[in-house]
Amino acid sequence: MTAEQVSGFFRRLSDELGDTITAHRLRHTCASEIAGQPQPDLRGLQQLLGHSSLVTTMQYLEPDLGQLHRLVNDLPDPRGPGGGQR
Repeated sequence: MTAEQVSGFFRRLSDELGDTITAHRLRHTCASEIAGQPQPDLRGLQQLLGHSSLVTTMQYLEPDLGQLHRLVNDLPDPRGPGGGQR
């Protein structure tokens, strides 16, 4: 399949669905889904996407803000017991 054929396929699909669907958007969505797994294989994803740098692949990782908030709240207060209370 040529690049033009793939482009044409997505153009027709976009017209049918009334939404903009591109090969790049599909690639990004799939990569984001894989990266969003509990323990994603980032090296495998890097190879699948053809990235030379793992840093490029890591752009697909989105932090779970709820999990991040829980982690921060579980950290001990650096000021010791009682925190900043006077």
